[in-house]
Amino acid sequence: MRTKLLSLFFFNAIILTAQIKIGFLNINDAIERNTEIKAAYDYLKNQKDFSTEQLNYNDVISSQSRLSADRFSIIWIHRPDSTELTQKETDPKFIAALQNYVKNGGKLFLTLDAMKYLNLLGFESERPTIKNVDAADDGYGRRLGLHAYRSH
Repeated sequence: MRTKLLSLFFFNAIILTAQIKIGFLNINDAIERNTEIKAAYDYLKNQKDFSTEQLNYNDVISSQSRLSADRFSIIWIHRPDSTELTQKETDPKFIAALQNYVKNGGKLFLTLDAMKYLNLLGFESERPTIKNVDAADDGYGRRLGLHAYRSH
């Protein structure tokens, strides 16, 4: 019984002390140019429960890529811009590196328009339906927002 309790104690201690490492993808120097992305990155950097490292395009495609599930618990790609993906974002080497990361146990956290990577990475064949609507305020505020499924 004592051995079981001791084992349980050490097992829990290892889990509690293992720090989550987040790779925050910064393509096209977005952190420097976009206040929303900078705010997300700064928030992560100020957290004590996990550590965050900024990754750029070259970090991902280099032959000695630091992109591995052992190094990063999760990679966060935040893309608040709804424009088309850039050449760097669709580069076959870049896409292959992300696919390899996931194939080897890595996890991706895709927010806002980064969900377009689901198709590029081959995880989803159905392209999302995107409808653009004028957001006019007729005195009652703009009654538009993000919708998940059909009219929800």
